[in-house]
Amino acid sequence: MSEMEATGSSADSAEAGVGLEGFWAPVPASEAIDRLEALAKRGKLAGFERTSGASCTVAAHGTPFDGSLDVSGEEAEGGSRGELSHGLAMKWPVGYGVILLLVVWPGVVLTESFLVGFGWYNALAGMTGPVEPWFTWAWYIPMTLLPAPFMLRSAVRKSLASSREHAGEQAQKIRAALLGSG
Repeated sequence: MSEMEATGSSADSAEAGVGLEGFWAPVPASEAIDRLEALAKRGKLAGFERTSGASCTVAAHGTPFDGSLDVSGEEAEGGSRGELSHGLAMKWPVGYGVILLLVVWPGVVLTESFLVGFGWYNALAGMTGPVEPWFTWAWYIPMTLLPAPFMLRSAVRKSLASSREHAGEQAQKIRAALLGSG
């Protein structure tokens, strides 16, 4: 097996957009992780965290949510085999969704308190006295809650795409560090 041989096919990596296929390194798995840790200490591998003897996680920055690139190694004949997997921590998208829901209610109250100061809003509501709260709720809540799932889905898709791109860049740095000398 040559040093540059990858376990994934070129069609798989072209479809994914980045090279996250597995790889072979001419060093033992524990030494491979040590090399990655040294690269991280030099500031060249963002978010490095050793998770166990022959595996680690590195950052895969995305917009608006970050992901991670998991690297796991195992001993193989003449060196080690490495597998890469990309993921997005769902705690941030879930938190984003909760915040979207929580800011709706104060928005109703603030918007209503602002609009009742205008005579045209009372006329629009067809009321001679103060505007009833349900009038503002009737248009404000659907206007803010209906797009929320679509906004969240869009944010997650953008995050997956951008963090996967960065994961590919991180994978190239990992391969260069493991296939280089020392």
